[in-house]
Amino acid sequence: MGLSENWIATIVDKVYECYRGRQVVLWGKYSVSESIKNELKDRHGINIAFYVDSNAEKTDNVQVFLPDCLKGKSQEYYVVIPLAFYQSVKDTMIEGGYREGEDYYYFSDCALRQEEDYYEDAHGNKIIGKYRGLKFAFSGYGSVIEIGDGVHFQNVCIYTGNNGKVTLGNDINLIEGIICVNEDAELSVGGRCSFESQEGTFPDACIATNFS
Repeated sequence: MGLSENWIATIVDKVYECYRGRQVVLWGKYSVSESIKNELKDRHGINIAFYVDSNAEKTDNVQVFLPDCLKGKSQEYYVVIPLAFYQSVKDTMIEGGYREGEDYYYFSDCALRQEEDYYEDAHGNKIIGKYRGLKFAFSGYGSVIEIGDGVHFQNVCIYTGNNGKVTLGNDINLIEGIICVNEDAELSVGGRCSFESQEGTFPDACIATNFS
């Protein structure tokens, strides 16, 4: 599959290949989850049984449950995880008796290299520069985050779609925020800037579409 292919289609195809008639469970109920749910139904007639979330405040015990309900039930459920990578989520799957690929699919669990100043995964996504303190999620393929010298992250997450590009100059401070970069979009921030979430100076979601 080429790097420009739809990542949701990749997930849907993996489910169809591996679920083997089991009930399908999605980890997290948000817009991407709904897109996966709809495509599974439209393409393969597969319904989502329910959702799980480790945040108890997001559960309602009707559609969304705590992950504890999955433990020891890999013969009943196939779990789809379209989140950023969290070791705690993977540990929950393993401790619950689920085998990677066979019983669950974690799209973002595909790192090839993880070093202090470089990250690369099997989907062609890269981070170049020191990224300590940065939370990131590559929702797709072929995106690049370039980080200059002296960049400081504090509770910041960057999300990118297919072929997104984020360039951060030297000596930038990013504090408390989310940056979302759409498919084929570019975001460039010059050096010696500071962004904080005080009184809206750092928006909850900054959508970048080819601007710098």
